[in-house]
Amino acid sequence: MIRLPLTAVQVAALSAALVIALVVMGTAAPPAQAQTQTETQAETAAPAAAPTAAPVDLDRQAAFIADEESAAADLRGAFEQAAAADLETLQRSLGERREKVDAALARLREEQAALQSRLPASPSAGPTAGADNADMDSAGDGPAGGAAGDDGGGAGASQMSDAEAAARLKDEQRLAALNDAIDRAELVRRDYDGLMAHVAEAAMRASLQQAVDERRADIEAAGRRLEEAADEAALIALREELRALRDAGAEAIAPLKTSRERLQADLERLGPPPAEGEAEESREIAEERDKLRGALAIEDGIIRQADLNAADVNRLLADISRRRRDQFYSQILTRGPTPLNGSLIGPAARSASDAFAAIADSARDWRATKTASGALARAYAHIGVSLFVGFLLFVPARRWANRRILDRLQRLEPTPGRRAWAALLRIFARAAPGVAAGLIVMAALGAQSVVDERTSALARAVWFGLVGLLTAEAAATAILSPSVSGWRLMPLDKRCGQAVKAIFLAFVFLFFTDRVASAGTAVFGGGQELPRLQSALIAVSMGVLIVLLSRRQLWSLDDHRKDAFSDDAKTFARMIRKGALVVGVLIIAATLYGYVALGYFAATRAFMLGGLLLLGLFVRLIVQEALRTLDQTLSGRKSRPEDETDNERLIFFWIGAFVDLLIVLALLPPAAMALGAEWVDVRDMATNAFFGFKVGNFTISLAQVLGAISLFAAILAVTRFIQRTGEKRFFPRTRLDVGVQNSLKTLIGYVGLVIAIMASVSVLGFNLSNLAIIAGALSVGIGFGLQSIVNNFVSGLILLFERPIKVGDWIVVSSGEGTVKRISVRSTEIETWDRSSIIVPNSELISSSVTNWTHKDRWTRLIIPVGVSYDSDPREVVKILEGVINANSKVMRFPEPYVFFSGFGDSSLDFELRVFLRETSDRIPMLTELRIATFEALKAAGVEIPFPQRDLHVRSAPGLSGISSAPGAAPAHEAHEAQDEPAADGDAGNPAKAAE
Repeated sequence: MIRLPLTAVQVAALSAALVIALVVMGTAAPPAQAQTQTETQAETAAPAAAPTAAPVDLDRQAAFIADEESAAADLRGAFEQAAAADLETLQRSLGERREKVDAALARLREEQAALQSRLPASPSAGPTAGADNADMDSAGDGPAGGAAGDDGGGAGASQMSDAEAAARLKDEQRLAALNDAIDRAELVRRDYDGLMAHVAEAAMRASLQQAVDERRADIEAAGRRLEEAADEAALIALREELRALRDAGAEAIAPLKTSRERLQADLERLGPPPAEGEAEESREIAEERDKLRGALAIEDGIIRQADLNAADVNRLLADISRRRRDQFYSQILTRGPTPLNGSLIGPAARSASDAFAAIADSARDWRATKTASGALARAYAHIGVSLFVGFLLFVPARRWANRRILDRLQRLEPTPGRRAWAALLRIFARAAPGVAAGLIVMAALGAQSVVDERTSALARAVWFGLVGLLTAEAAATAILSPSVSGWRLMPLDKRCGQAVKAIFLAFVFLFFTDRVASAGTAVFGGGQELPRLQSALIAVSMGVLIVLLSRRQLWSLDDHRKDAFSDDAKTFARMIRKGALVVGVLIIAATLYGYVALGYFAATRAFMLGGLLLLGLFVRLIVQEALRTLDQTLSGRKSRPEDETDNERLIFFWIGAFVDLLIVLALLPPAAMALGAEWVDVRDMATNAFFGFKVGNFTISLAQVLGAISLFAAILAVTRFIQRTGEKRFFPRTRLDVGVQNSLKTLIGYVGLVIAIMASVSVLGFNLSNLAIIAGALSVGIGFGLQSIVNNFVSGLILLFERPIKVGDWIVVSSGEGTVKRISVRSTEIETWDRSSIIVPNSELISSSVTNWTHKDRWTRLIIPVGVSYDSDPREVVKILEGVINANSKVMRFPEPYVFFSGFGDSSLDFELRVFLRETSDRIPMLTELRIATFEALKAAGVEIPFPQRDLHVRSAPGLSGISSAPGAAPAHEAHEAQDEPAADGDAGNPAKAAE
């Protein structure tokens, strides 16, 4: 009896028990399906029971896979007809079935791996064994072979090989069946995966559709509530609700837009359906296209409904903004009783008395609470210590810091950059101790419960008022500097500076006093008369301060800095002063006439806008001086603004313009809020402007524009840095010619410019393929209209790449002769020996002949002609001239210089000195030097340099017989011919020639 391993027995017993249990229980599934599922579960559970699994029943697995294939087809049909409510159940059923298929696949792959690992270890069988037997038979012919064939050992080996071959064949057949089952199971699992993905997409669409419908109902309900809303609080609450609906809708629909883009891309990949008359496409592709179109239509419908919801929300929000704006205008433009009427004073005084009584009651309650707890003395001590520390910080420490800064400033020269930094430092030194003191006092009051939840709003108003007043006082003192005239950012004289500072601090005090009083009224109560009287007093007081601030006598400049502002700046300041005067008078008049809300709004907003304007000017000055200081630090030079060059002034002008733009954009949101806009509206407007808003089909985004400009500037800066680094550090360490170095530098600049343009255009959101289409459409017009410019541009590129002409070359063109200074895109600059510049189009240098003295190298050859008399010895002359050449150190020894006897002239023996020089720039000086040396050497040797000689032959002519008879006389007409003949070089004024 063969004893099975214990694990196999356990597996068999477990399988039998599961089958019997399923039969007894009578499952609702079909018999074959239930049986295969039970067997699959038993087989997949076997590895958990023992480390060695039992063999898989392939027939049952095949039946299970067939059932799953049928179930997948049924589920696909059910999905195509399922309602939205059934998708979740269908998705759960698909997940369960896929888990069963995964378990079956895992079991099949385990046995597949086991068989694959066992098959290579089996001995060779089949054809190999047969071949061995054949060899044995062929070797057994004859007596020896027969003896070997009858050997019992050989027969035993042959029987063992047949058994192994049969076992191997059985394993191979089982492995093939396993592979087929695995392939079918993977197909089933892939079907389940695809079906689950489709169900998930359909469930997502159904969920989004339900959410869109619910949001539509919420929007309609909000619209009905808007019709009934009357007060400001209800409108604000409804606005926040609508904004939440809009944001939730946009966030929910974002995945669907991504899915729609994917469906559209898949549909485009399939291409259009075949036209009429073309070959029909396969049924699978047509079905897939119909499926994609159906899903795309559903998602398009959901997206359109979501967009419609967003449009309805925007309309409701616009309606809310319009109603709030109408309420605001009606409120500030409504005329009430004038503040001059005494009827407001009595009720306002009683309201103020009630408010102070409430404050006193609150203080008594706090004292009683502390007394009852026995902590009153400790509370007083704590508050007293904090007040003492705050006093020390606010008075002595503040004065000490200010005095130290002033002592340091007196040792420095007040340049514009130092004035700005000194003002910033003085603001910090004067404001920081006071702010620290306020923090200590506020912390102590909060720790002792003086400031509780009820009075926290009033405490915050007092705290912000203190901080604002301290900062304003520090800024006014630092900017105006009444005590230190040289360090004033605003160059007013001392008296005017003190007056402007006092008026400015009065503004700040009134503004924050109003905020504290409003917070106190809100906390401790008060009637309507007290806020109205308070607004009237604040408006009239600020109007009076605006009128005082607009006086011309208040803006007298310091005698030493009267030229600090240009005439245009003074004209602009005069216009602002007159406008402020008009505004102040109108504020006072409107308030006293009964338009208290209008006067209060105009006064407080004028103060806020003026403060923002001053803040922007101060930040502008600080940033510009910081950039100037940074430039001086990086360049390693110290200069004043008046010492700057034109290029530096131009650079700082554009930097200043960019800084001004950024400051204006940064101040727009707070300016809008100062004029009454809500923070949420300002935030949405800023976000839309920064991240993009649509104009037609084009999206304009400030972030993209700034990003494109910044990227363009950054790439150009990197390009310039690479050019400078190569020019100063890399190129000098190479053996490249100066012209090659310049060509490389220019090419780097062109490449950087092209990359910067393409990158910035891509950041802006333009499709480069569209730009290519536009460029192709314009190429014809460019070819005809800008033919010469394109010709010169291409010629410039040829000059840079081919380098027939380089920077520094000595060239001769039809326009003149000189040194190449610069090769640009359109033209080449040549500097002549007269220091004038010739601008030659690049096309002329390419299409015309050009003499380049330094094309390959800077060597040059000189040919100096010399004539001596016929009485001279030619060999002696050659030796003399060779001595002149050898005596000059600048003449190259290779190629070897030599003296050439060029011929017999009319009046001289003609020689030539032919020498080579290393530098073309030595050509003109060496001509003079060698000629002088030649003249001196020939003169010292007694060799004559002759004058040209001519023989005159006089012919007889009629009428000249008398003249010709005179001895030594020439005929008149020949004499005239001799006079008209031009004299040779060196003959002018020569007595010997005249004698000849």
